[in-house]
Amino acid sequence: MQEHFPEVELHDVFDFVSMGWESWPYLGSIALGIEQDSPVYNALVEKYERPEGGPRSCNAVFWALPYDVAKQHHDARVERRRLNAIEDDDSE
Repeated sequence: MQEHFPEVELHDVFDFVSMGWESWPYLGSIALGIEQDSPVYNALVEKYERPEGGPRSCNAVFWALPYDVAKQHHDARVERRRLNAIEDDDSE
């Protein structure tokens, strides 16, 4: 990515996915500051998706979602963690 598209910002966003996806072998996500149908977006679709749709491999999947949707998932996840921590404290 940095070699072919050095202008694209990369963000480590492991926590943007729901807790249900955080199990082995899930290793996390990288968010990209790109627009849908941009040259970078189209290159990623070509590399990671089959022409008829769906991932080429389960080892690396390209998911596209708007920042505000990802942020909603993240905020909900943070709140669930906070509530779980309160429950854990109450059970001790």
